[in-house]
Amino acid sequence: MSCKGWVDFVGGNIPEIKDSFNVSEIERVGKGDYIVHWEVPFGNPNIQINSSEGMSAILEEISREKVRLKAAGRIAMIAYGDDDGKTNTP
Repeated sequence: MSCKGWVDFVGGNIPEIKDSFNVSEIERVGKGDYIVHWEVPFGNPNIQINSSEGMSAILEEISREKVRLKAAGRIAMIAYGDDDGKTNTP
């Protein structure tokens, strides 16, 4: 598996992306509820998500196109998938 996307953002009414790779947007669904949309969908649904140490996030949905999570404050996460040629390491 290799890195397929990552994002560092601050949650709020309008999520603020600090830095990212392969993330087209972050959609706020509700208070502390966000959907991270991938710029280029993953090749298959074999995905693993890691978050920064100490981050308390609940992953609600993971798919080739997006990840839905519930968290507060500043959020950092990395998504890994099977190797399909598109990689970048934060």
